[in-house]
Amino acid sequence: MKKETRTTFIERLKNHFSQSDIQLIEYAYDLSKSAHRTQNRDSGEQYFEHPRAGCLILMDELGLYDRNLLIGFLLHDVGEDTALLGNVTKSYDEFITTAQFRIGLSFGPEIADIVIRLTKPSVDNVRFYSKSEAFDYYISELKKSPATIIDKLTDRLHNLRSLPGNQKAKIQRQIDETESVYIPMIDLVTGDYAPYAKILEQKIQVELSKLKTSLLS
Repeated sequence: MKKETRTTFIERLKNHFSQSDIQLIEYAYDLSKSAHRTQNRDSGEQYFEHPRAGCLILMDELGLYDRNLLIGFLLHDVGEDTALLGNVTKSYDEFITTAQFRIGLSFGPEIADIVIRLTKPSVDNVRFYSKSEAFDYYISELKKSPATIIDKLTDRLHNLRSLPGNQKAKIQRQIDETESVYIPMIDLVTGDYAPYAKILEQKIQVELSKLKTSLLS
């Protein structure tokens, strides 16, 4: 299989987007890669492979060439893992204000909304005093946006596919959380995004089945 590069990624966008949209996606690609440059996943690969892989799922597997979803996915972990969009650990409300300005300035308010909803709040002891409180708020915000749910399901699909096989406890947690929290969100996706949510559900169920089998071995 041909190795995915920046050049091949941008090439995929041609014939699907205007030149100005391609430039915006290209900018988000570069921002994400720079933001995650020093980070690695549990597998050891560079963290940026995750946001790039999610975009490939959207385009190659779903045929979903949606500028806002692609940019949202490229940036979906930047707010949580870096201070580029503001300091989410200091004050979540201050983070929102900063992120809305910074993302909105370059990509517009709709993409800012997607990225902010995809950013998990931290326990900041200002608005959130426990992880469960922060997580419940995060889930409630995801549910309000069909576009954000599509990106989150794509995120979960790739994470399930790339779980290390030797961490059975983590695998079980991911299975349980996916079934109890994220699968039910699919029914909340209406309109043009609804068919894509159903495709993602099918793909997620395939991965869940594989993981359940792996736990028995």
